[in-house]
This record gives sequence, C-alpha cells and structure tokens, in this order.
Amino acid sequence: MPQTSQPAKPEPAQQAEQSDEEARRLAELARLLAERMPKRPTPSWVIFREAFDESKDADCRADWTGESRLEVHTDNIKRLTLDLTRLPAGAPRRGPWNLQIDYQGIQVTGARGRVLDLVRSKNGNWTVDHSKDQRQ
Repeated sequence: MPQTSQPAKPEPAQQAEQSDEEARRLAELARLLAERMPKRPTPSWVIFREAFDESKDADCRADWTGESRLEVHTDNIKRLTLDLTRLPAGAPRRGPWNLQIDYQGIQVTGARGRVLDLVRSKNGNWTVDHSKDQRQ
C-alpha cells in the first residue's frame, strides 16, 4: 500500500505567530472599515432611521430641558422615531409635550401613541410620517 505524505504541521510557536499576524490583519481591516463607515447617532428616546445622504455622517442631539419641553437637533437625518416611553428620568410620562425639532415647534399630545415616526422634507419641515399608518 503506497504511503501518502501528510503536510507538515507547523510548530506551536509558528502557529502562535501566524495567529497573531492574522489577528493584526483583522484588527487593521476592522479599523479601516470603521473609518469609512458614516457615523450614526446612538439611539435614545430619538431613534435614527434614515439619512438624506447615506454616505455622510448623521447626528442627533436630544434633550429634555424641563417641564414638558423636548429639544432635538439633527444633522443629515431624514427619518427618525420618537419613543416617548424612553424619556429621561424626571421627564413627564404623559403629554402634551412641546417638541422643538431643528427650531420647529410641534405639540405632541400622545393621541397617536407615545411612539411617533417623523419625516423631514427637503425644505426642512418635520411632519408625522403617515406611510406606516397606511400599511397597517
């Protein structure tokens, strides 16, 4: 019966060196991908949904500023969700809330529920996104 040659197994030190090199390559690849991916806001009671320009960073700053006043400032955001069940501690749990979003005032009563989808037009006006209402 003919003998088959088996590939030589690398020495443990060589295996560790290969593993370290592979880990370095993967870490570098992850770093490069992270640098190229546009930044997105961390969800809070305002949840990012869609950017105007998907290739650019998007930003959102959301604050409860006392009483029933909520302030949201966005950059490159076309759609978002307000989840008023996740407001910070101390904020009123029931509406109406006075929402100032990108300097536009909107009274949110809670009549449609405490989770609202908003969409911004190209000229900058925010409105409730009714497209989900029609799909239900």
